Amino acid sequence: MKTKNVLVIGSGGREASLVWKLLQSPQAGKIYAAPGNPGMQMNGCQTIPIAPTAENFPMLCLIASHLEIDLVVVGPDNCIAEGIEFHFRKAGIPVFSPSREAAQIEWSKVYAKELMKDIGIPTANFTVFREAVHARNGCQYIALPLVVKEDGLGLGKGARVCRTESEARQAIDDFMVKKIHGKAGEKILIENFLEGKELSIHVLCDGIPEHAIILPPVRDHKQLTADPDSPMTGGMGVFGPIDVSAKLMETIRNTIILPVLRELSGRGTPFVGLLYPGLMLTEKGPMVLEFNARWGDPECQWYMRHLHESVDLIEVLSACTEGRLDKIELQWNDTYGMVVTLATPGYPDNPKKNLHVWGRTYLRDYCPDDVIIFHAGTYWSNGEIITSGGRIFSVSTEWARKYGPTHRRKDLYELIQHPVCGVGSFEGMQYRTDIGQV
Repeated sequence: MKTKNVLVIGSGGREASLVWKLLQSPQAGKIYAAPGNPGMQMNGCQTIPIAPTAENFPMLCLIASHLEIDLVVVGPDNCIAEGIEFHFRKAGIPVFSPSREAAQIEWSKVYAKELMKDIGIPTANFTVFREAVHARNGCQYIALPLVVKEDGLGLGKGARVCRTESEARQAIDDFMVKKIHGKAGEKILIENFLEGKELSIHVLCDGIPEHAIILPPVRDHKQLTADPDSPMTGGMGVFGPIDVSAKLMETIRNTIILPVLRELSGRGTPFVGLLYPGLMLTEKGPMVLEFNARWGDPECQWYMRHLHESVDLIEVLSACTEGRLDKIELQWNDTYGMVVTLATPGYPDNPKKNLHVWGRTYLRDYCPDDVIIFHAGTYWSNGEIITSGGRIFSVSTEWARKYGPTHRRKDLYELIQHPVCGVGSFEGMQYRTDIGQV
């Protein structure tokens, strides 16, 4: 079997888990990450210290050609939104990523909502505003609670649930006047709040709608804490699989997944990569909260842990780029699992950086075999691991389903909280304590 060299774009927990699984492929030649992180290096990945910003896309393509890269796997949403796929495709290098045009379903919430409205995909009623003064006036006519969303990418923080008119006005000012997320808030939409339970659906796509493979449903925890009024984040943990009926999954496929993929193809922007609709299970059935055009984080960590060891991830992702996903059959471990995100103090609004992570050997010496830690916001400094962002580690475990859905919760949290060898311990570490509660 010919080996393949793979380049993963990104440096977070999502990309770390992709690297971890790619390295297990029988086709794995050399696995690179740009820019990568210390955890990837520890697993045997070679990192390329180049930030994947738009001005560096041509340089990354040249490097990929020089390294004889056979497959590029793009993780971050901003890279996809800035059109990184075009550069690699133009260079003739297969890339697991939607085009910028297809990914507009994520980087423009207004575009996504109007598309859903046009083709009848169930979602909350909404109104679009382009001026803050109009939004302030308009919010008083929308039933509370309501949701204020930025049109553009807000790194998981561009949506707020507002229970009072005052909170809605504050969100409008933050997004449109103060522009806390830059251009993302040039337009906003205000929509009705949906009651129910959230569900994360991930779909592998190869550009042909009928070939789409829906992965097992999981539940993400987007807010910082269990308090419903706590701030939104990029994701604080995940549990799965969520036991839902075959009938519900068929409904999701027929009323949401296939219609949107067919519409994108009809518009000349077929979707190749990972489509991730966040859903709310309401009394009226599943409704779309938003569409994402890449793996969720930390959902990706869960999926990489639960893919059966026989699954060759390089083969799966290559099939997506070649339009032959219908030839792929996925197998999953018969396990429950959870991922807990460890974040710095001040996250999500003002994360404290450059904190020392005590202990170097905890990664291998203190962890049970069923616990894997994926680095996210870390870097090396004088041989020590230092925090570089808001979400620092994803701590994951899984266990046989015969033991029930809560079997390993207590053990994992005890490991995280250990005063001496707690995984990834750093000053002011914060995390949710309710991941996996059933």
